[in-house]
Amino acid sequence: MIQNSSRRNYTFLDEKEVSDAKTNGANNHTIRLRVQNICCAKEANLIKNTLKDVAGINTVFVNVIGRMAFVSHDQNIIPTQEIIDKLNALHLGISLMEKGSNQVDNTKSKLYLALRIITFVVLTILFITTIVAHTEHLFWVQWSAIAIYIIGGIPMLYKALLDLKRCVLANINLLMLIAVAGTIGLKEWLDGSIIIYVFYVATLLESICRYKVEKDIAELMLTSPDTAVLAETNETVSVEEIPIGTLILICAGEKIALDGEVVKGRAAVDESSLTGEATPVTKVIGKQVFAGTIIQSGYLKVETTCDASSSTISKVSKLMEEAQAKSSRSEEILNTFAKFYTPIILIVSFLVFIVPFILYKMEVEVDEEHMREWGIRALIILVVACPCSIIMAAPIAMISGITNAAKNGALIKGSMHLEMLSMINLVAFDKTGTLTEGRFQVIKEYSPNNLIRNEALKKAAALETKSTHPIASTIISHYSGCITSKISELGAQVGLPDVSKFKNEDGLGLSGLINNQIVLAGNLELMQNYNMDIDEEYIQCHKAWLLDGCTVVFVAVDNEIQLVLALADKCRATAAQCVNSFRRANIACVMLTGDAEGPALMIKAKLNLEDCIHSMKPKDKYNWVMERKEETPEPCIAMVGDGVNDSPALAAADVGIAIGPSATALAVESAGVSLMSDNLMKLVDLALLARYCRRIVWQNIIGSVTIKVIMVGVALSGHGLLWLAILSDVLGLLFVTLNGLRPLRWSPKQLVSDTNENQALLLV
Repeated sequence: MIQNSSRRNYTFLDEKEVSDAKTNGANNHTIRLRVQNICCAKEANLIKNTLKDVAGINTVFVNVIGRMAFVSHDQNIIPTQEIIDKLNALHLGISLMEKGSNQVDNTKSKLYLALRIITFVVLTILFITTIVAHTEHLFWVQWSAIAIYIIGGIPMLYKALLDLKRCVLANINLLMLIAVAGTIGLKEWLDGSIIIYVFYVATLLESICRYKVEKDIAELMLTSPDTAVLAETNETVSVEEIPIGTLILICAGEKIALDGEVVKGRAAVDESSLTGEATPVTKVIGKQVFAGTIIQSGYLKVETTCDASSSTISKVSKLMEEAQAKSSRSEEILNTFAKFYTPIILIVSFLVFIVPFILYKMEVEVDEEHMREWGIRALIILVVACPCSIIMAAPIAMISGITNAAKNGALIKGSMHLEMLSMINLVAFDKTGTLTEGRFQVIKEYSPNNLIRNEALKKAAALETKSTHPIASTIISHYSGCITSKISELGAQVGLPDVSKFKNEDGLGLSGLINNQIVLAGNLELMQNYNMDIDEEYIQCHKAWLLDGCTVVFVAVDNEIQLVLALADKCRATAAQCVNSFRRANIACVMLTGDAEGPALMIKAKLNLEDCIHSMKPKDKYNWVMERKEETPEPCIAMVGDGVNDSPALAAADVGIAIGPSATALAVESAGVSLMSDNLMKLVDLALLARYCRRIVWQNIIGSVTIKVIMVGVALSGHGLLWLAILSDVLGLLFVTLNGLRPLRWSPKQLVSDTNENQALLLV
């Protein structure tokens, strides 16, 4: 079970206290480094081991695929340059990535690939020449083979020496060199040429594949424009130069450069790069817009609310890169396995050669030909000893899954959270703002006739314009729609009468004088205080709606009740579908809420939840999660919420999920997953993606181990070919890379039948 202890230290602090706690570590700084010469997880472990005991280093994360490292350190103890110097002593090609540099510079990679392709052409010519010379038994066959050894072997030798200098003994380049040295000792010139040529071709294919992985991931990363147009001067300037509070213009077809608030204009904005939702969102005056989103039609004048380094897209991109570098439990297990696997195989290889050699020297039933065969077997086993494909089985698939999730509006803060998502068996939802929309809506009403209803509602809306209570805006919207839109369209003349002698009846409602009529809007107690005669129909509505968990508002005009409204926090449109999908996948769904029993039970009944615990304080939610984890064997609990009160439970759960763009900063900080959209079906998509990634990881592990076991068996049987063993080992790594790339192309397939209620959701 994975816990994040650093988060749990802040479990019961409010947002200010958390901010103060973090300020105490103000000297801590996270740097992002490009690691140009990294090729597998061994170099990643080398970086971690080099820095783990250095004073001032807090955390180290390495992204092998993206060739980046993230180092958190205390600048007063160890400066950035000293870290770079320590790592460059290992010849890793370390450089500091500049602020705001989110894109991978592929120039060096392109030049490297071009050089390798030219080398491949030269080696191909020499290899064909060697085959012809060997077939014709020409005396100079060894010289063409030696040319192949030099051209193809020098890069191999260089990398092997670097690894030896780094104290990485079991690396594939060193193993290949030993294999080639063995063929030279056996005077098998053609076999040596085949080994080098096949190894070069296979590693070239692997380099091309890795380049494509980097390119695909870079293309899926969120981007924003480098420039913006100033509204006051129409001048195009760099976003780095734009301070907070600047007015910028964005037209149809352009990307929004910085987060901000719309001050003029109207536009349809594609926010799919952040939320994953394809439907454009209408933006009008007062609405928030986000960097990286695209205006499909219309235009906007926006007042910026951030700078280039603090925009939503900048934060998401940086968190994405850090998330790709955080390893899962599976990756840690595979790295541990490799530490024992490689030495064992090396010992087996040594014994396969040394035992027959001793018998040969003792002249015990082993002649020179047998000694030769056992030497080839030992070399084949030696080749199989490289664990690169096993080590890379998990991280490629996990990184691809995290990148795909980001494209669809979900930020997963590390492979460990994606792995835990694949194993969840219980989802605990917060109510307000999570399963519900977090705002009151009028869902029922009763009035003697339509004419009386319209006039009463109009007067109630006029009265509510004087209040700041959440119920007030609900009644106004029920009458006129969005009051902000009405005011921008009609000015102050929005069709509501003037109110005089307004009074806020504490805890009861509102009263005032409209057109010389006394108007009341409030609860039953307010009506009773004014000695209203309440008809039986209104009493029955009041009782029934309270049982349904609604808030009931009476509207009275001149001592006569004319309208009664039932207000409730409405379920999200996707809530029922999400819960049903999880239930069909045998994942239990419960609700933890601070609301009273009535509203909580109403939501439970509507969504068919398995359990509902109401009237919970933040600590109660935290304790509930911890108790369930202790009671249930091998539990995996996901907690979904959006508020400060959910933060303790989000941190305590195996997977904390902060939902919606309105989620509080503390909720996002406490959670391991953040959804940019409030579409709850995204949770089901995440479960699908997580299980798909886990399946890919197991395919990679089984495929890699199978290849190695088969080759060891073939070698020991005496039917193995050395060049075939090398080809199978490198192509095993190629298979792991290509297969691990598949989650980048994944899309959800929620197979929920409309005609057959027993049709299961396939989370595979």
